[in-house]
Amino acid sequence: MDENIIKKTQNLPAYLSIVLVVVGIIFEFISVASDNPSASIFVAALFILAGIILGILKLRKFKEITLGQKIASIIGIVLGLLAMFNVASYFIVMNKTNSLEANGAQEKLHTVYNGIQAYKKDNGQCPDNLSKLYPKYLTSTDILLDSNGKEWLTYKISTDKQNCDISYGASFGVGMQ
Repeated sequence: MDENIIKKTQNLPAYLSIVLVVVGIIFEFISVASDNPSASIFVAALFILAGIILGILKLRKFKEITLGQKIASIIGIVLGLLAMFNVASYFIVMNKTNSLEANGAQEKLHTVYNGIQAYKKDNGQCPDNLSKLYPKYLTSTDILLDSNGKEWLTYKISTDKQNCDISYGASFGVGMQ
């Protein structure tokens, strides 16, 4: 690594590592509320990574920095690593959500939901299981299976058969008035 960069970072206060990580965490929170969170989560990751790197560079001169600088650097690194785990989790969840949407999971879920609603309207209660929706309410049972031929929906029904729930990660209550 370039020795000039290391020398320049020694003049920066060690708590700047914590400040950069906290700014990154604030960007994470802002991105959750945003319409397009990917860009701001990327900026958050950059701030967090900068904080981690600064903390590591400060610790390279361990004997030359004060105890307070050591503690601040370690706190910045630990907070940064935890925050980066959160950023990574966000991208994993978004990738899974996007793949479910790409496979038409939401559309299939709404089709099944509509079938349950129609069944409930005709019969006054939720079906005992989702296969009861075929053939009158669903044109095929294939909609209940994933690309590997396995059931991909979770179906729960109340004991009075008035309330039921279908889910695949996101949950949609059916019949809850």
